[in-house]
Amino acid sequence: MSVGYDHVDLTAMKKYGVRLGNTPGILSETVAEIAVGLIIATTRRFFEANREVKTGGWQEWVPGFMCGRSIKGSVVGIIGCGKIGTSIAEKLINFKVSQLLYTSRSEKPAVKALGGQLVTVDELMERSDFVVVAASLNEDTKFIVSRERIATMKSNAILVNIGRGQLVDQDALVEALREKRIRGAGLDVMTPEPLPSDHPLIGLDNVLLLPHIGTSTFEMEEEMAMMTTQNILAVLEGRPMPNEVVF
Repeated sequence: MSVGYDHVDLTAMKKYGVRLGNTPGILSETVAEIAVGLIIATTRRFFEANREVKTGGWQEWVPGFMCGRSIKGSVVGIIGCGKIGTSIAEKLINFKVSQLLYTSRSEKPAVKALGGQLVTVDELMERSDFVVVAASLNEDTKFIVSRERIATMKSNAILVNIGRGQLVDQDALVEALREKRIRGAGLDVMTPEPLPSDHPLIGLDNVLLLPHIGTSTFEMEEEMAMMTTQNILAVLEGRPMPNEVVF
């Protein structure tokens, strides 16, 4: 059950005449919540602070202890402003960000109404304190967050990816995090999935990793299951599939 189908062998399905259904249009809010949660948890260092509590590192308050950075007054950039990206923008504007940047094939009236500015990917990467990757994965967007673009990020920037792992050059991201050339990252998607236990990302303190749980709420999984069931029943009954992927 998913909206994306980059994990499906479309060539083989077409060869054998297998139809494909997906679950679009229902998970924007749930995934946007994960994006906002990753931003907050990463910039305010929730997981690092929690570890200090559990391991005895929290002894007394001193200036600078577990300091993060506020979202208020920051520049937020959203790469890929479809339904999910728009929902992220609507939520983040309430944090009183100073600028909201986004990329898209065309201007988004809903995001423009929030004060959002349509810019190029290069400009967004250079100007943003928080870069949120919410694009769909295709041949045009694969590694859209390239090594060259990561190199242009601010030293205090945080990258959040809730799209697909291959939208980001993960090796370049690891190097930037390890060398502290950017402040941190929050990832709900990565390459491969699941991530091997010895992967370099796992050993870094300035990255927060989640096991691809963007749609993992009881309500959302029930709704996705219902949509999947409707697709299957339509095929068995010879009716048009409500949500069929045309390829």
